[in-house]
Amino acid sequence: MSITVYLDGCSHHASRVPDDSNFPVDHQVCDEEVIKPIESEKNITTEPDTETNRQQETSKDICLSALEIETSNEQDYKMLASDDNSKGETKPCYLHIPLNPVIQRRINTYLTKRRRDLISALEKGSLYIPMIEKQLEERSLPQELKWIPVVESGYNIHARSPRCAKGMWQLMPTTARKFGIRIDEWIDERVDPEKSTETALNILSYLYQKLDCWLLALAAYNAGEGKIFEAMERTGSRDFWKLYESKAIPPQTRYYVTAILALQHIDENADIYGIPRYANAYTVDVIPLDNQIDLEVVSRCAGTDINIISNLNPALKRRWTPPNYPGFQLKIPVPKKAECLKNLEKIPQKDYLRWETHEVIPGDTLSFIAAKYGSTIPEIMRSNGLTKTLIRAGWTLVVPIGIVDPN
Repeated sequence: MSITVYLDGCSHHASRVPDDSNFPVDHQVCDEEVIKPIESEKNITTEPDTETNRQQETSKDICLSALEIETSNEQDYKMLASDDNSKGETKPCYLHIPLNPVIQRRINTYLTKRRRDLISALEKGSLYIPMIEKQLEERSLPQELKWIPVVESGYNIHARSPRCAKGMWQLMPTTARKFGIRIDEWIDERVDPEKSTETALNILSYLYQKLDCWLLALAAYNAGEGKIFEAMERTGSRDFWKLYESKAIPPQTRYYVTAILALQHIDENADIYGIPRYANAYTVDVIPLDNQIDLEVVSRCAGTDINIISNLNPALKRRWTPPNYPGFQLKIPVPKKAECLKNLEKIPQKDYLRWETHEVIPGDTLSFIAAKYGSTIPEIMRSNGLTKTLIRAGWTLVVPIGIVDPN
């Protein structure tokens, strides 16, 4: 007897796009691990469209009837995989984009009522698109895949769905962990641009190897491979457009795939459509660390502000690198690497971490705790992800204490 286990869709009703019709949103309780006292993550949920926009999208951007769809041969979309590639990478390929009425309508949507959203996403994405393009090129994957984050999150690395998909690729916790992403009280690598991109491409390569069609792989990334296999079995077809025409796949997924194709067409004709191109790619360097370290120590060794180090390492939930993570790649500004490494050599490893833990009891306040340990209220709040000074009995707080100055 064999048992097939299917991956959940990565976005799973998380995409910030209008749907082809009203569909029920699943508000399953999030199962990811969080730090008990932290409340700040509630504030980074991606802003939803207004009710008016949703009604407009539903009324103006509904699916076309079967007679209006220009179906194409499945071979137009198939890209043959390399049989001897153990990493699941593929031969150089592209996605065929038929300018049928469905794609044209998606194009018109992005160029008119969602034009401002598109330009905003491209501006944010300019920081990450060169990195994504490089990974796609190195793995011989279709460059069109770089538009997935536009539909998923608008390139917002902190975007979070009601079902706890997170990051610009909207990775679900269970699926992300299966592909090597670390999610715990110290770190959530779904928020790391490079790590999440690598994982998303691993998932897409896996789906392509199973489905042998990039359009179906995109659909499975959104809806989950189980739903796509069920749709193929129910219709007897492996042609995405036939599944689209028969409405065998969810409305959101039909929109999702066609929106990505529309974005590629817009990019190829950006000058004609008056869509600006941005060049804001950030450059960072990395320091491999085998031991946990306080970011304040790093910032002092690098001669920079701790906020700069924190912003370059958004996956970190606290002001310390995670424990039990040999070779952790800490990002720092490029001009600061040599200075940082030189100063780190002056500090004993026992001084890399400077904190105490405090069990909150009735009557405790942050000012009392700060005074007791020689710390500050802002440092305690930042170290524990607090957005308010209110604390509760029973919480265990990490309290940073004095930092050794390398000079």
